[in-house]
Amino acid sequence: MGIVVRLSEWIVIYRRIAYVMHYNMFADQVVPIVALIINLNRIIHPNYIRHIIRGKPVFVFGGGPTLKKNLSIFIEKVYRYFRNGILIVCADSGIEVFKDYDIVPDIIISDLDGDIGSIVWATGRGSIIVLHGHGDNMREILRFSRYLKNVAVSTQVIPIYPIINYGGYTDGDRAAIISYEFGAKAIFLVGMDFHLAPDPYRKLKKSHPYIKKIKLMLGEAILRYAGDNSRYFLIDGQGSTLPFKKVSWDDVMKILSIG
Repeated sequence: MGIVVRLSEWIVIYRRIAYVMHYNMFADQVVPIVALIINLNRIIHPNYIRHIIRGKPVFVFGGGPTLKKNLSIFIEKVYRYFRNGILIVCADSGIEVFKDYDIVPDIIISDLDGDIGSIVWATGRGSIIVLHGHGDNMREILRFSRYLKNVAVSTQVIPIYPIINYGGYTDGDRAAIISYEFGAKAIFLVGMDFHLAPDPYRKLKKSHPYIKKIKLMLGEAILRYAGDNSRYFLIDGQGSTLPFKKVSWDDVMKILSIG
C-alpha cells in the first residue's frame, strides 16, 4: 500500500474501526462502485492526479478553526508568488472558506458531507474531486453527482480499479495520504486542528461532537504512520502531537524559495 501500510493491513485496521463505529462494510464496498458507475462520464484517471501532484509542494487544508486565519496568510505570502509551482488540496469541510476568498483548490477530498454548493462551485471551475464512497453517503452521491465535474473515486475497503484506497479515515488525513502516495515533494498541513473544538465551517454536519472527536483522534493516529515524516510540515497545528516539523509561514517561504 505504501503510505500507511499495505492494503491487506489497512483492511485489518479498518475492520477494527468499522467494528467500533458500527459501520456496514458491505455497504462500504458497494457505494464506491455505484459512485464510479454514475460518474463514468466525469471520471479522472488516478494516473492524471499522480501526474499533477508528483514533485510539487502540496498544501493540504483541513477544516479546523485556524483555517480562515491561515488561508488569509497563505494567499498573502504564498499564493501570490508561488501559485504556478504549488498544488492546493482541500478537505471538503474547508471549501466554503476557499469560496469566500474566491480561491479554487486543485483537488478536493470529499464524501459530500461539506457544503455542496461550494463543492459544485469549485468543480465547475476546474477542481478535481476525489469522491469518497462509504456505507452512509449513497443518498448524497446519487443526489449530487450530476452537478460535479472531474471526479475520481476512493474507498476505505477493497478498491476496484480505477477506485483508489491508500488508507486514511477523515477527509483531512486522506488528503495528506493521497498527496504523499502520489509523490508530493513536500506536504504542508494547514487547518489540521485535531485537538481543537469541531470546526465552524461544517454547516451540514450531522455528527455528534463526541463522534467527531473520535474521528479526529483516529485521523491523527493514522497520520502518525503516514510514511516519511521529513516530507510533512505542520503549520499552526494547535495542540497537535504529530511527529512532523512545525513551521511558520516565513519558514514556508524559505523552503519554497530554495526549491
